[in-house]
Amino acid sequence: MSDSGDENSGARLYGVGIGPGSPDLITLRAHRILQKVAVLAYPTPPSSSSLARSIAAPNLRSSYIELPITMSLDLRYFPDSETYARAARAIEGHIRAGRDVAYLCEGDATLYGSFLYLLPHLRDIRVEIVPGISAPMSGSALWLSALAQGNERFSILPSTASREALAQSLAACESAVFMKVGKSFAKICDLLTEQDRLQNAYYISHATFPNQQRILLTDLLADLPEDFRAPYFSMIFTPTNTQKEKGKEKE
Repeated sequence: MSDSGDENSGARLYGVGIGPGSPDLITLRAHRILQKVAVLAYPTPPSSSSLARSIAAPNLRSSYIELPITMSLDLRYFPDSETYARAARAIEGHIRAGRDVAYLCEGDATLYGSFLYLLPHLRDIRVEIVPGISAPMSGSALWLSALAQGNERFSILPSTASREALAQSLAACESAVFMKVGKSFAKICDLLTEQDRLQNAYYISHATFPNQQRILLTDLLADLPEDFRAPYFSMIFTPTNTQKEKGKEKE
């Protein structure tokens, strides 16, 4: 990859952060880029539609050359280097033909985004990342709660990490958000209980989508259905102690 670009083309690849879910949380710059590019690239699962494309849909023109990139959902093969390498070659072809490409990224491209797995496979094309609103920002905004204030240490923790790693990181910060909760829901609740941080934690799923849910974690656990399964797009926030009473007031 190079920021100097191909000698025969002024086109470039844009990694476009499209926000956490609601189409009107896209930035003005992202909207402008989507209006001018010729090619639209986006990750998509093997047997369903692309979430990234559906989020961006209201901000898209009527026609593009579309480049869906099918990603395996099997974590044993993640990240799939062969898939990213093939996608890189296809994108490079469009760039060298003079066509700008936008790669859609849910939230922000630099926070757990598939776009970063693509970058090492690109060769001598111009690349620009367009920042987007990330899921932790949207979640804290929905609860009117600070991610961090003053000298507080704030951590973004992947729920899929080991219990030991998460416990160590949680103990080292005043405020944290667990992302990609999914199957790790019980593990995160146990960690919060062990560190006496369950009482002021709150749960948000599908933030800014029409089906979003936000609730104090203790209330969720008090009436938890037997068949409860936290979705992949769910987060658990444990704000600093100064946010405890505020959280209870907004219940």
